[in-house]
Amino acid sequence: MRTHFLSSQERQETREFYESAFPEDSKEFVDFYYQWVVGQNDIFVADRIQGDRYWNQAMVHINRHMLSVNGSRMAAPYLVAVATRPECRRQGIMHGMLERALQDMYRRQYAFAFLMPANPAYYTGLGFRYFPNQPGVWQAQAMGAEFGEFFQGMSWRQAWPQDIARMCPFANRVLRRSFQLSIFWEEGYVKRLLAETAAEQGGVLLLEAGRALQGILAYGMEEGEEGQKTAEIKDILLSQELTSAMRTHLESAGISEKRSLSASAEVQFQRCIQEAACRAALPGCAISFPPTDMMVRLLDLFTFVPLLQNSSPQTLHIEVKDAVIPSNGGPFDITLGPEGGRICRPPSPGDGREQIDIADLTEILLKDVPVSIHEWV
Repeated sequence: MRTHFLSSQERQETREFYESAFPEDSKEFVDFYYQWVVGQNDIFVADRIQGDRYWNQAMVHINRHMLSVNGSRMAAPYLVAVATRPECRRQGIMHGMLERALQDMYRRQYAFAFLMPANPAYYTGLGFRYFPNQPGVWQAQAMGAEFGEFFQGMSWRQAWPQDIARMCPFANRVLRRSFQLSIFWEEGYVKRLLAETAAEQGGVLLLEAGRALQGILAYGMEEGEEGQKTAEIKDILLSQELTSAMRTHLESAGISEKRSLSASAEVQFQRCIQEAACRAALPGCAISFPPTDMMVRLLDLFTFVPLLQNSSPQTLHIEVKDAVIPSNGGPFDITLGPEGGRICRPPSPGDGREQIDIADLTEILLKDVPVSIHEWV
């Protein structure tokens, strides 16, 4: 067996494997994915010789996204389409392949990798942990017609490529206000978003008041057996002015969420407002916020720690263990504060340092970092 990255032509030849592994994806979505994503991503495979050709046993797609981390832009690998052929499962093939893929990402000096797991327990053994400070899975109360007043004089319309120049600064400004780590909106990202949502029978809508942009809504659409349409919300971003006005109304009316899990009260309240905006934009459709809780794997501590900011200064004198990327192991002094993070290897480590696994360190470093990543591919 060998593990390696596929060439551009070989990546296109994985479509049969992808379709057999993910039969729930529509032809339209797979067409989009192999046109827009596979042409630019990496695909890492484990294969073996069979007859006169190599046969892929397992694969992982590595799709790069540009992120904003406390105002700094950086590329990060997003792992998707993790698949093993049925006859090759439970042989350790995927685990070994992912270890080698993560080691390659370290050599490329990526700070971290992330994914949305089908089976979280599987990735825990590779050092992945959930981002500890991201909006949790919850359901808001249904919002009624009392919000009609906020949308008078405003209109929702389909976004077009010529709108991208307005959409990117708006989205980045809204995200930066609430999150330390989020997707960075740029032209290529929005072009792909338009194609992606169209493949999911949805779209991207803009909320406008005159010439002023007030909101962006990206969604896919599903139709049930009885014709009931459900809009699956990929992302909803609203201006600070609109959010503040709706928040004031919610507080005065005593309307709030039914329950929440791991999000802050502010983020919960924001989602309650967002659902009201979605109902106004897509009348007659059921609204669904599919869970998008992401797991993260630290790859290079010396690249990652300087990106962090913490309002409360914190210093760690630790001995790190990393079974997958040994270069992350050993003694470290880490300092976090409002001006950023610092990391160094002490010249004289001494004894008595706390022993900590790389996964547990992930939770410590990110516990106060609000995260917003809503990706399908």
